[in-house]
Amino acid sequence: MQQFWLVVGSQDNWKVAFENGNIGGDIFQAMAKLKHAFDLWDSKVFLVAGVKDRPKYEDLLSGTFHEIANLMQFIDVRLVRELLQKKRDYKEMDKSLGIMRT
Repeated sequence: MQQFWLVVGSQDNWKVAFENGNIGGDIFQAMAKLKHAFDLWDSKVFLVAGVKDRPKYEDLLSGTFHEIANLMQFIDVRLVRELLQKKRDYKEMDKSLGIMRT
């Protein structure tokens, strides 16, 4: 699985940050990066990981990362994959109908 960091806005005004916690199973490191993004840019922060990682995420939110517990959102990686597939399908339909230029 690839790691990704998605930012919306300019470097001086980052507003949304996603971190994939599935890299080597290091949820702590992923959450630390998200906390850093929040601290620096007041970003909305989302941890993307598998459901098996949710207990570790919740444990860290109740301890080390308690300051951002109400700000960080957990997103199941399966939902992200589904969203990306639906976006691809939508784009392909636009192209097939001639709405979007190829």
